[in-house]
Amino acid sequence: MLMNLFDWIVGCYSTRQKSLGIYRRGISKAKRRQHDAAIEHYTTVIGISGVPEDVKAMSLFNRALAYVSVDDTRGAEDLNTVLEMPGAPAHIKTEAVRKLARMQQRADRRSMSDELTAEIRGSVSCLNGLPENAVAADRRTAPTD
Repeated sequence: MLMNLFDWIVGCYSTRQKSLGIYRRGISKAKRRQHDAAIEHYTTVIGISGVPEDVKAMSLFNRALAYVSVDDTRGAEDLNTVLEMPGAPAHIKTEAVRKLARMQQRADRRSMSDELTAEIRGSVSCLNGLPENAVAADRRTAPTD
């Protein structure tokens, strides 16, 4: 009994327990959409010497999510770091891959949208120099097949 109490007391002050406590505070801040504060807590955990790999991977993953929430490009860096960690749990690596894929899809959609917008603007700018009647007259005199 006395040994169990001693183990519990020592466990409360272990690196794992300290880092998990800070990590949970980061989760709490993120749930309240206080992303900058959450990022600070996750960064603290990541910087703790001797932090267990699984806790570090969870902190990197959640910091990446917080970075993405504030449109910070460092999110992808954290996700790639998680993928390179040999001690990261498989489910966290799987979620990192999924998040990177979603980020890539979003970037591709934005790129396509930007290209289409530029093309439309280019077409409109060609018409801007013409009088309105000329554009309408051109439509009426266009050959039909």
